[in-house]
Amino acid sequence: MEMNQAKFEEKTENILVWMTENDIGALAPLVQGQITYGRTLSEESEIEKIWAAIRSMLSTLPNSPIKRGKAPTLPVGVSALIEALEQDAINAHSALIATESMDMLLCRLGKKSNGLWGHDEFALAMGNRVKQSLVKRYNLGIWDGTREGLTSQDFSVIEEADSEE
Repeated sequence: MEMNQAKFEEKTENILVWMTENDIGALAPLVQGQITYGRTLSEESEIEKIWAAIRSMLSTLPNSPIKRGKAPTLPVGVSALIEALEQDAINAHSALIATESMDMLLCRLGKKSNGLWGHDEFALAMGNRVKQSLVKRYNLGIWDGTREGLTSQDFSVIEEADSEE
């Protein structure tokens, strides 16, 4: 992959936005240093080496911002926030199901999913629901994609759209 200065700027800016929502611990100064140094370079081969180093460091993270496949349709900042909120939901639901005998009270119902939830399984499913809901709210224009915007979501957008049909 050819990496020129403009591409490097764009990709590293996305990583910096992602880092505002994700604590990467001791890697933060290393990644920041590589980005700062890479932005001073002009030779494409040198930029490619710095980009490879950044990718290599970030690939060790469980929620790495560098993913293979199709580029996300959401802005990086919104996507990073949704992932952080999804993880918050997973942690909260994991704590919930671990309380007393809650795991015996929450039942999986449906055509193919009878029985009780496992601890991790329940937390991941609820985190995924939160993620899907946030993506849908963002795409419908209910939520502006910011943490602050969660307190001022405008659900009237849906009601107005439904009444026009």
